[in-house]
Amino acid sequence: MPRILLLLIPLLLNVETAPAKTLYVSKSGDGSDGLSWETGFNQISRALIESVTNDVIRLSAEVYRENLIVATPVTIIGGYVPGVLIDEGSPSDYSTIESANESRFVFQISHDSILKRLRVTKGRGGIKVSDCRAMISECVVENNGSFGSIETGILSISADLTMENCEISRNEAAGFGAGVRAVDSRVQVI
Repeated sequence: MPRILLLLIPLLLNVETAPAKTLYVSKSGDGSDGLSWETGFNQISRALIESVTNDVIRLSAEVYRENLIVATPVTIIGGYVPGVLIDEGSPSDYSTIESANESRFVFQISHDSILKRLRVTKGRGGIKVSDCRAMISECVVENNGSFGSIETGILSISADLTMENCEISRNEAAGFGAGVRAVDSRVQVI
């Protein structure tokens, strides 16, 4: 019995995680596997469900009505035009994510992730980052919150948050922190 266990240990140590992949989200995709614009998912939430650690999710420059929970470390990049050759600098616009339920945050992030070229709007809060590291880059976070609520445009709780070239405007909250509110967090603005 000990000999079998010793033979299994090298196999367990050699287990590799699946390589990161790129998933696509477009309202014109057929929703089959998300591996191209043609087979892209119609909802961001579906791509998040199918994603694994370090996947990249590319969004076409459209309006999506969803409330999203980011429970896997991923990169979400918006503003793409389906069918146009993708290179690192090709997004031409933003992808807009409007809250489907105005009593919730549009994004809730609990694992190290990156959001880029997104317009986040119409939620009780825009983006909630908790207990992780997150980068929010080239995003617009606007028209979130409501008078009397404590939610904000961006709420960081026990997190390490970096914001780069973001516009945060017209968010509402009761008394404080309508744009960005940080609780036990490190926030860096670039």
